[in-house]
Amino acid sequence: MATLLGSLLTFCIQRSIADRATARQGAERDRQERLDAYGRFTGAAIHYRLSELTRWQLQTDSPGSAEAKAAVAEAHRCRATLFEVLSRLHILTDDPGLRTIATSVVEQIDLIHHAGDADERRRRGIEAGKQIEHFVRHAATDIRPGNRAGVLLPFKR
Repeated sequence: MATLLGSLLTFCIQRSIADRATARQGAERDRQERLDAYGRFTGAAIHYRLSELTRWQLQTDSPGSAEAKAAVAEAHRCRATLFEVLSRLHILTDDPGLRTIATSVVEQIDLIHHAGDADERRRRGIEAGKQIEHFVRHAATDIRPGNRAGVLLPFKR
């Protein structure tokens, strides 16, 4: 009887250890997927921001030129990429705050090419950059709970 109880106890302990290992592996896989989505979103947002800044400059300096039209097309491509990554981010994260911040990033960048002058363009570009930084800080707390990392991106103030 003692042998049977010992075997049963060993089986239960091994089963518990295996279940915990499986849960840890699943949690790590989910974390890696979120990390990838957050990184891709940040990269796409930075590219879209730069394309909008370039678009505004070329449309102001030489409206209707081939370069200005190419800049508009590039901004549209960057925006499409950003929305693709944003969709994945919305699927992968359960954090409504992070979803809101990510959507705000897109909205801030969208405002850049509507600026009336160079100063307003600069302010909107900086504000979009700050919003990207805010996203990175918030995403870092999701990937590394308890870590309130400093600003990671060098946008001008």
